[in-house]
Amino acid sequence: MSITGDHRLLKRLNRMALVRQVRQAPGSSRADLATATGLTKSTISLLSQELIDEGWLIELDVRSPPDQVRGTGRPPTPLVLDKHRLLFLGVELTLGPATVGGTKVVGQVLAERSASVATEDPLAACREVAALMADLFLQPELRERTPMGIGVGVPGAVDDTTGVLRFAPNLGWRELPLRDLLREALSGGPAAGLPLYVQNDADVAALGEFEFGEPPVTEPLVFLGLGTGVGAGIVVNDRLLTGVGGFAGEVGHTILDARGPRCSCGRQGCAEAFVGLAALARGIAGTGQPIESRDPAVLLKSLPPAAFKPEQARQDPRIHAALESAGQSLGTLLQNLWVAFDPAVIVLGGPSCELGEALIGPARKQLALYAQAAGLTPPLVRQSRVGRLTYAIGAAAAAIHYQVRPLTHSTHRAAALETA
Repeated sequence: MSITGDHRLLKRLNRMALVRQVRQAPGSSRADLATATGLTKSTISLLSQELIDEGWLIELDVRSPPDQVRGTGRPPTPLVLDKHRLLFLGVELTLGPATVGGTKVVGQVLAERSASVATEDPLAACREVAALMADLFLQPELRERTPMGIGVGVPGAVDDTTGVLRFAPNLGWRELPLRDLLREALSGGPAAGLPLYVQNDADVAALGEFEFGEPPVTEPLVFLGLGTGVGAGIVVNDRLLTGVGGFAGEVGHTILDARGPRCSCGRQGCAEAFVGLAALARGIAGTGQPIESRDPAVLLKSLPPAAFKPEQARQDPRIHAALESAGQSLGTLLQNLWVAFDPAVIVLGGPSCELGEALIGPARKQLALYAQAAGLTPPLVRQSRVGRLTYAIGAAAAAIHYQVRPLTHSTHRAAALETA
């Protein structure tokens, strides 16, 4: 590695350290940044001006207080993230409709589009996502903004250094070079050449809550995605916990009861077999027969309207019993995540959350019982801020997350040296 490369990488690291610090402490002055990062004031001045010119940061107007003594100097100028110039893009590619969205650097949604894609054909699915992205770029909210990167969330294990989707059981995809296929599909459109990051959908959702939450964001942060599958994304020490092969967080296949119902993975008693959307639909329908579809939109439509209204659900014995049972199992899964990661917050998201407190209420009660028995205070449990856009907007957050942490992955580090 050349000395020049080292210097370029060091500069990029320092620049992005300033962005992260301003995100955690909005309104920081240049002097505050020097104290927080240990960089010299001259370096802070140079790098902050570059970030202002590029659209990452903006200065707030400051007026001297009327009683300020003349000659005591100009008051410090606060710096915040610039909401007006950059664009980050996210893709949710899953069973059912795919969703693409564009956000500001602070996570505010500018525009989004959804459409069904042919997941039985990965090449066709990538081309359809590219067409959806091209349509998104036509929206007036995105004009005059500089696109910075695209994140992609998929329901499976991903090698995020190569962009290879190792295994996505609900899609039926295995060892798929998804990043390369998407890059080729996007090459003829307005998103051509943008940095592209592929990651597990629960992982990007966790990044959405982490990057776009109200600062300062406390961690560890666990996101629990509830849909056809059940998966977790974990952020700890400013990084995703992905595991050696990208399988970390596959908590839907942790065993809640070894004598429980058979899971889609072939084992018995997995969390997914108790709280997955297909299991919920089967329980509410009152049949022991498997549900044919695994599309979350189809599964949700199969549920009776009363299931989505706690008061009505309580008046129907079958619906009430099914949601209580699933909620208690969900509470047990939350307890297991609590003792495994000791998180500051657990965020719930995904299609099943449309059932609201009819499902989540019993889960909170079950978690509280475990906490009471241990004499401990359980972590905060809340729902995702962006509802059905959780995964698409989380994917946009992944594009930010990886860009402001140049050493997160070896391939990103190489790209930093080549393009700096």
